[in-house]
Amino acid sequence: MSLNPRLKLLAALVVALLAGGIAALAHLRTSVREALDARLATGRPLQFVPVVEDGRVPAWGDGTVRAAALLSSHLVTAGGSGVREVDGRDLSAGLPTLRAAAAVAWRRDAVVALEAGGLYRRHAGHWEEMRSGWGALHVRALAETAAGELLVGAREGLFRAEWGALRLERLDAHPVRGLAEGAGFLLAGGEEGLFRVEPSRVTRQETPDPWIETIGMLDGETLVVTAAGLVRGRPGGRFAPVPGGDDVASGVVHEGRFFGVTGPPVDAVLRYDPEGRLGEERLPALARHLMVAGGQLLADTDDGLFLRGASGWRRFAPRAEALPPGAFHVGALDFLGGRLVGASTVSASYRSRGRGRRSRWPPRGTGWRSATARACSCRARGCSRPTTACPATRRWPSWPARACSWAPLRASERWTAGASAGA
Repeated sequence: MSLNPRLKLLAALVVALLAGGIAALAHLRTSVREALDARLATGRPLQFVPVVEDGRVPAWGDGTVRAAALLSSHLVTAGGSGVREVDGRDLSAGLPTLRAAAAVAWRRDAVVALEAGGLYRRHAGHWEEMRSGWGALHVRALAETAAGELLVGAREGLFRAEWGALRLERLDAHPVRGLAEGAGFLLAGGEEGLFRVEPSRVTRQETPDPWIETIGMLDGETLVVTAAGLVRGRPGGRFAPVPGGDDVASGVVHEGRFFGVTGPPVDAVLRYDPEGRLGEERLPALARHLMVAGGQLLADTDDGLFLRGASGWRRFAPRAEALPPGAFHVGALDFLGGRLVGASTVSASYRSRGRGRRSRWPPRGTGWRSATARACSCRARGCSRPTTACPATRRWPSWPARACSWAPLRASERWTAGASAGA
């Protein structure tokens, strides 16, 4: 009789253990299912579709460089004149649009984002479109992590692609203009603020201004360029403005320092040291954008691409053939006596100095020249301001402040310009 209560107790314990095991198994299956569902919700298939590279006529952009990627044997630049090798060879054939917004070297292949939308990889000398279930992405920032993953910062959010995985995973849905990699986390920011992205959560980081342009990590400190200038702080902490950094428009971290350019641009690069000192390094031309490729700091200027070395800045590559600065829309083009004449909506026409020749636009004086009856032709390099004989040119964008001489067009050129402008 005394064993019955013990047997009953033992049976109750066995039943309880079985129930607990079944409940734990059910919870585990539910957790795995939820994790798989979350993985499917954040990741979508990624395809590399070859692009048909039909012949393309030479195209002119604005000559700016937004990004650079160092491959195994050469440097590739991307910007307002498309994708090019640093020696001038145009690689844009096959891409649907000219202007590029970002570029990075991903496992020795160049990945380029077009400003109009779309992501492309150059593999084995040919372009491949990176298509995913997320549709056409408007990418503004690209980076490769220490683990070899591709980070994609777009208007549609922050994405990650693992090498060989053929999936594009969205880590956060907030728009991204700049990003940086920290120890176990990512920082990404754009029009809606700065965010710390971790495997299990995304948290907002408060900044003096919510508009984020670029982000850099320097000795555990975060440097962020906002619409109000350069600010600094610790991830998760308070961000404060950097004294003297109000005019910083964008920048990068290189060799333990932050380098930035101002808006509007000046002929200098700002340098911020970890100790809090802010200095500047002079350049012979206006500095418009900075980038790091293969551990080298590059600056896009009005006089070409400059490289920072041990002895300072030096001109690394000339600027690509470009249209005149400012808003420019070509309404008509035609050949006239072996010269290409173009009419634009800036009340001036321009002509090339010979078919098939490498030509530049004003103000360098080695390529296209104004050909309207009211405008003048600059026949010198580095034009700065017109003479009283050319009042119409005062409406043009300002040129670099260097000496030059202006001269009116000949009567025959005026007649030609009038005909082309009225076409």
